[in-house]
Amino acid sequence: MDQLATRYDAWWRESERGRLGAWLRDEDAELGEIDARFDDLTSGDALDALRREAGAATLEDQTESRRRWQQLVESAVLGARVRRMGSALQRRARAQPRVSLAGEPDADVRGELQAARERAHAELDELREELFARTGEARAELGYDTGRARARALHPQVDFAEWARAADALLEGTDAAWLDSLQRAAHRAGIRGATARADLPRVLRSHALDPLFPMGRADALLDSTFDRMGTRLLDGISLEVGSGVEAGARCFVPHAPGEVIVAVRGAGGLEAALCFFAASGLARAGQFCAESLPVERRAAIDPALARAWALLFENVLRDRAWAPEGPAHLRADELTEQLRLRNLCALRDAAARVIFESALADLPGGSDPHAQAGLFSECRERATGLAHSTAGYLIGADAELGSVHELRGRCLAVQLAERLRARFGTRFWHERGASGLLKELWNTGGTYRAESLAADVELGPLDIAPLIEDALR
Repeated sequence: MDQLATRYDAWWRESERGRLGAWLRDEDAELGEIDARFDDLTSGDALDALRREAGAATLEDQTESRRRWQQLVESAVLGARVRRMGSALQRRARAQPRVSLAGEPDADVRGELQAARERAHAELDELREELFARTGEARAELGYDTGRARARALHPQVDFAEWARAADALLEGTDAAWLDSLQRAAHRAGIRGATARADLPRVLRSHALDPLFPMGRADALLDSTFDRMGTRLLDGISLEVGSGVEAGARCFVPHAPGEVIVAVRGAGGLEAALCFFAASGLARAGQFCAESLPVERRAAIDPALARAWALLFENVLRDRAWAPEGPAHLRADELTEQLRLRNLCALRDAAARVIFESALADLPGGSDPHAQAGLFSECRERATGLAHSTAGYLIGADAELGSVHELRGRCLAVQLAERLRARFGTRFWHERGASGLLKELWNTGGTYRAESLAADVELGPLDIAPLIEDALR
């Protein structure tokens, strides 16, 4: 097991650094060569022994450790088996002309650009369908007939059917607020008449607010926001700047806690600031992960937990108590309204994906998913209130129900923030005590699932109701 841990740690470090370099240069990450050099791990040869050890384990901690290792290696094997086809798809997608609707002021031109974007997506739908089928076959070879079967094995504590019902309740509970916010934002963006699908990127873009959030000042904004928590938030975390044109930020963790990186690129803007705060929250969690934890408890982290750490920081920017402190303090109402709109859009997008992915998750390995394209457009239309085509229906789709973890993470972030407010005050991000509590939680790495961590800090069950309430404020 020690040798496996050493090999996995080395493979992950090289792969994560490869993803970092590609993202900084706005290129595709070519990881096939790394997979080949670690074929003792990525070939699947180690799985039979791992499964035997997991089946023979008697102590609870030993059983959990073997189960985590089995799942980590399975994920490495799955990625390696479809890497070549996935890379080919990425190259073809990147070669297509990039279409930006947010900066186009003319509605007719936006419509033409949207049509061009949909044609480009449709050109690659057949290849995406083939990749979906091949991934399902690779999953079946590992013993999972469907994506749902593997999702249940990875997260036995999650009731995926209940989260699908919660997604439906979220859409219903935020319908009126979304349509009202969309109408007001469209008016602010100068759109007259009915809002079309092509208008949405422009409505969501913060043209007047973007200049107030330059990327070059993002770290100063982070420090001024959390300054009273103790140390500068990025102390001990590497900050790397890339050459990619598209603004954004991401966290890369080749090795927690020793090598944690926040990468940024582009000129900035409000959306980039949100990304930077989210990446910094995730980086902070990686930085304070205990080095003494075994590799599998640092690497196998519940995706909902990782999402919650990112959202906890990102959501500070949309807190009405923060707006007067930030660079948009003279336009605080506009900022909070715009961020409320963005949050509603993101929540409803996640809920729609849960419903769509629930159908994909039940398809047997090797199935053609094309019959579900119509459900995609129905879900997207329900989420946005705008007509959608089926073009690109598999972009970002996860047959293992990744969207459920997005909702779980959002619930945890909102419920934890409420607890921090109750214990440390409305502006908890200024309080050293809040930092101390978070460090205790971060120290546990991936030891706990989102539900068990919520119970440990007495948040109660993860619940969609507080998430809806927070979105409607």
